[in-house]
Amino acid sequence: MIPDNVRNAISVCLKFNIPFSAYAMPEETTIKFLASTATTTPPSIGDISEDGFLISMFDTSYSHGVFIADELSLEDLTCNDTHLKIGREPIIHTIAQSTPFYVYAPQIEHISAHHRADGGKTVISRLISVNSEVSPIDVANAYFRQHPHCFRTIYFTPDTGLWIVATPEILIDYSTTDKRLRTMSLAGTRLKNSGGRWDIKNEKEHDLVTQHIVEILRSEGMDVSLSAPTELAFGNIEHLCHHITATGNLTGKTIDRLNPTPAVGGWPTADAGLRISKEEEHPRYCYGGYIGTIRKDCVQLYVNLRCAMAEDCHNGLWRYNLYGGGGINSMSDPTSEWNEAGFKMASLLNIINPEQ
Repeated sequence: MIPDNVRNAISVCLKFNIPFSAYAMPEETTIKFLASTATTTPPSIGDISEDGFLISMFDTSYSHGVFIADELSLEDLTCNDTHLKIGREPIIHTIAQSTPFYVYAPQIEHISAHHRADGGKTVISRLISVNSEVSPIDVANAYFRQHPHCFRTIYFTPDTGLWIVATPEILIDYSTTDKRLRTMSLAGTRLKNSGGRWDIKNEKEHDLVTQHIVEILRSEGMDVSLSAPTELAFGNIEHLCHHITATGNLTGKTIDRLNPTPAVGGWPTADAGLRISKEEEHPRYCYGGYIGTIRKDCVQLYVNLRCAMAEDCHNGLWRYNLYGGGGINSMSDPTSEWNEAGFKMASLLNIINPEQ
């Protein structure tokens, strides 16, 4: 799926630490590529002067946003790389230790007990760290093919490191010409084709996300419509989903209020953020933030899920950190939540480590 000229350009970018993104929109097979000599501060949503790729990390202590302008062409990178300057080394790195169950289980029990009192939810993630001989380009190529319905990207900046993503979750799809916005509430997980009504735990988890998004958009003066509930599949699992449409003016404030949604953070949002920082022992970096493209006529941003961070070990191996999480509420069971997070990482893990 990733053509040879894009593969070559990615290789050059990784060799010289040049910021880049190669991505495909949902249902599209064409891989688009952009790169820049350096990243910049993201432009204001209300004053977009150039096209580019936007990254906002969940852990804003590392960065409040990175913008890759569409500056370098494929020809600039592949015809003659002797003119290219080596960029900055990545400032963040993968970690060697996976999340152990004996650490994860008490976290879930503690948070679930907390939510029996307040009725909220907190999204707690686990991390799988694995070394592999499979290169990130080959991982991305296979992963992109497996999930054509998702927004798929492989990107690198010195501030974020190298990431591979296939995310089903829209944060913002906004047309600046007719001021129409699309988003979704995506929460609740079960095995695909389970059939029947969703259990109360997942319905409650999902309803908090839907209510939060709708209330924010209406408080921003938008006219909001909500679809009937449906299922959205990813690999061997499916999620409960409401598609949400709205009309009105989109501002940077609106995006900041929506991100992170309770689907990746929790609710109440401020309290959930504090619990995540206290309980999780690994940094999230980009996981749970958002990524996507911005143009003068359109803003298309996606939640950074179903992802892995990759780092060259310089011994023929790459280290991958995979992230998967779940919404913890008063009815959560540690083993079920552990397995749910594992299901979310399974298709990517099988590509990275096919002999597991």
